[in-house]
Amino acid sequence: MDALRHELRAAYASLDATVTQYLVSEGFGDATVNHFSQCFSANVGTGKLHRGLATLYIGKQLAKNEVSEEQSKQLSVLAWLVEMLGAHYLILDDIMDDSTTRRGEPCWYRQPQIGLMAINDACILKSTIFFLLKTFFRQHPAYTNMVDLFVDNGLHTELGQLCDLAAAREPDIANFTMEQYWAIVKDKSSYSISGPVTLALEYWQLATPKNLRQTRDFSVALGEYFQVNDDYVDVFGDYAVTGKHGTDIQDNKCTWFIIEALSRANDAQRQRLLEGYGKKDASRVDEVKQVFAELGLQQAFGAYEEQQRARIEGIIAAVDESEGLKRGVFRALFDGFRKGRQNDSWKETGRASPRIAHSLDVPSVMAKISSISLLDVRHGTDLQTIHPRIFGPLKKEKRTAKRTEKEPKKKADYISIIFNIGKARCGGRTRNLEISCTRKSLTLYRLS
Repeated sequence: MDALRHELRAAYASLDATVTQYLVSEGFGDATVNHFSQCFSANVGTGKLHRGLATLYIGKQLAKNEVSEEQSKQLSVLAWLVEMLGAHYLILDDIMDDSTTRRGEPCWYRQPQIGLMAINDACILKSTIFFLLKTFFRQHPAYTNMVDLFVDNGLHTELGQLCDLAAAREPDIANFTMEQYWAIVKDKSSYSISGPVTLALEYWQLATPKNLRQTRDFSVALGEYFQVNDDYVDVFGDYAVTGKHGTDIQDNKCTWFIIEALSRANDAQRQRLLEGYGKKDASRVDEVKQVFAELGLQQAFGAYEEQQRARIEGIIAAVDESEGLKRGVFRALFDGFRKGRQNDSWKETGRASPRIAHSLDVPSVMAKISSISLLDVRHGTDLQTIHPRIFGPLKKEKRTAKRTEKEPKKKADYISIIFNIGKARCGGRTRNLEISCTRKSLTLYRLS
């Protein structure tokens, strides 16, 4: 994968130079050229490249013969175009969701001197996709089909986003249905998954009706799996790991969790959900999360994962390779997603995770440590006594605690506890998971 990443990085510089040269040739000044480069770098060049790497990998895997240097360059360009389309939607999605951070940095529209100019920047990125398609693929036999693919994927993604935003305006969340949710997911998420595969099929002229149907079936199933995982991360994920603060509860989003919660809640819990969901107040958000915990939604999520995983495994096993599609590309996409998103060991056993940190439920935690004052937490405190469910599996491992004086005048207001995670669990090296303790919260928030 490192070799593919190197190829993509080499192509990135070429694309940036191509667009810059075009802007200069059209008479645009330094301010415009520099702004584009800044936008391109911040929004396209800083991502994890999951979809771009997938596009390049699949493109090479589907080749009937050895891939030439020129073909490899073209596949790298297509990979960056997929990344650009994703960046276009992330900029707009952050604005519509009033998000604050992306990848650990302020969202593009919240950057100094950017503001709502970010809307136009997103439009420029999308238009640049078609400019680069024309520049690099006009003579390719599948040029028209590739243009159509970006148009169609864009349209369906936007329609899915429309349905998502319209659902968030529903004044009574009791009207949310699972059928409505899956319809939103089908357009909002699955097309971003099918894009890399379909693009590679078009490039090699393997986009037969059978191959496209199989790709669609797989993408819908993985898109559902992806979106429910995304919903989980929004509610239970940790900012230090995800780089993004979850807002689904505040934004009144139609998610798997709220629909599942409403189907399980008793009258009292249902009332708490109706009163707290869609409210910006932090205490209301915490109340909703508390109900989610009471209803065992993390366990329900684990059960859904297993069921959907089996469904996807079945689709992969049934792939017909007679027309050039390879089940290995679906397997790579699924395994790559699970590696980057899932964390079964954390959710099921409470063991520490290098992928998703776990926000502890403050009321239940405080109840468990009611016999221990935060002032009594000192270096060497046995974390087993603080939260047995989380730290129990680590009983035989080294555990240490230390005080961090963030505010010298209020030493007791902030305490940081650190414990070690064994080398066997973290790729051969010891890692630390840190907990911040204040008088109002106890949260796992950093892995180093």
